Amino acid sequence: MKIILVAAISEDGFIADSNGKVKTWTSKEDQKFFEDIKSRYTLMVMGSRTYNLSPKKPTAGVLRVVLTREPEVYKSQVIEGQLAFHNMSPTAFAAAYKNYDACLLLGGGLVYEAFLDAGLVDEMYLTKEPAILGEGTPFLPNKSLNLSRWRSVSKKKLNEDGTTLTHYILKK
Repeated sequence: MKIILVAAISEDGFIADSNGKVKTWTSKEDQKFFEDIKSRYTLMVMGSRTYNLSPKKPTAGVLRVVLTREPEVYKSQVIEGQLAFHNMSPTAFAAAYKNYDACLLLGGGLVYEAFLDAGLVDEMYLTKEPAILGEGTPFLPNKSLNLSRWRSVSKKKLNEDGTTLTHYILKK
């Protein structure tokens, strides 16, 4: 299974503001890209904080998997084939969902970090927004991204404000 990390990052390295919000500071162009890429995949994985801040509308034919230390808290929200909650490592997740061709990795920072550390991320779409948040959720809370392991295959200017979208593929 190919795992594709998708993130919007502020100039100072945050993926969410101090209230955990993303849509308040990301450009409409990035929000459109995000909706477009989500529409092309049938498996998505995220952490519980990201899930709690995102719309909870189930989508037929799309499975969202939420990684949490306390899946029992979400027992009443499980929707077979659309919404699942698990306490599992990135490696266990990849093994459990190996029948899927691809998966979007939607955050948050600790989840991004865990999948990158496990060597499971194959591609990244990183939007760099010209915003300084000052505080919030860091992209990678405990480290910085080593881009020497990645090859940039495209970089696109999304608007006149300076928002850029870069697509990276892991060097093999």
